[in-house]
Amino acid sequence: MTEPGTGSDLQNIKAKAIREGDEYVVNGSKIFITNGAQADVVVTVVKTNPEEAAAGISLVIVPTDTPGFSRGKVLDKVGMKGQDTSESVLRGRPDPGHQPARQRGGPGLHPGSWSRLPQERLIVAVSNVAAMEFCYDETMRYVHERHAFNRPIWGFQNTKFKMAEVATEARVARSFVDECITLHLEGQARHPDGRDGQARGAPSARRRSRTSACRLHGGYGYMNEYPIARAWADLRVSQIYAGTSEIMKEIISRSLPAPRLTLARRT
Repeated sequence: MTEPGTGSDLQNIKAKAIREGDEYVVNGSKIFITNGAQADVVVTVVKTNPEEAAAGISLVIVPTDTPGFSRGKVLDKVGMKGQDTSESVLRGRPDPGHQPARQRGGPGLHPGSWSRLPQERLIVAVSNVAAMEFCYDETMRYVHERHAFNRPIWGFQNTKFKMAEVATEARVARSFVDECITLHLEGQARHPDGRDGQARGAPSARRRSRTSACRLHGGYGYMNEYPIARAWADLRVSQIYAGTSEIMKEIISRSLPAPRLTLARRT
C-alpha cells in the first residue's frame, strides 16, 4: 500500500494499472514493504480509475520475477531487525529493451478487502498486548535480581508502584483486545462503535509500560543485549503501521455518540 509520498491517505496513491486487453500495465513504486526483499508475489494497491478516490483503487497480483518489477534497497530500521522492509518498483513503461510489467487482474477493490484493515489493526493490538506482558515479565524478573543499596530494587516503593501500573494497564488492554477478538470471531470485523480503531489506536498505555520497564532496568535498559531495550525499539513502530495513532483517533471519533442532553438556552 505505502508509497514514498503517501502513507495513511490511500486515496491519493500514485501507482496505476492501465488495462490493455486482458492485462494491466502497472506503473508505480512502493516503500516500507514488509518481507519485500524475500517475497515471490506481491499484492499491490493501485489506481485503475485515477478519476475516482477510494472507488478507483484495485488490487493487482504481481510475481516478483515479472519483467519490469525490481526491488529497491533493504531499509535500515531502528527496530524489527528480524524482518526485512524494502522498496519495490514497477515499471510498465521501462527503457527500450525491457518488457513492461503486465499482470492479470480485475477492476475494482473487492468490498471484503477493506474489512481486512480492521483485522490488521487487531493483529497489531494483539502483538502490542503480548509485548506489554513480555515487558512486565522481564522487568519483574530484573527488579527481583538487581540490588541497590543492599536490597533488591523490588524493595523500593517506587518500583512496586510502577510495576503495579504496568500490570494494571496490561490487564486492561488484554481484556479489551479479547473482547475485540470475540467480536471478530462473530463476524464483526469492524465493530460499529469503532473498537477496531480503539484496540489499535491508544498507544499511551503501551508507551508508559515500555518506558517504565526500560527505566527500571537503569542503564541496561538502553543496551541492545537486553531484551527490554530491543522491545522498546521494536514497539516504536506500532504507533505508525496499520494506520498512525492519529488516523486511529480520527476513526474512533467518527463513531463517538452524539450528546444525549440538550442544554437549555439562557434567555
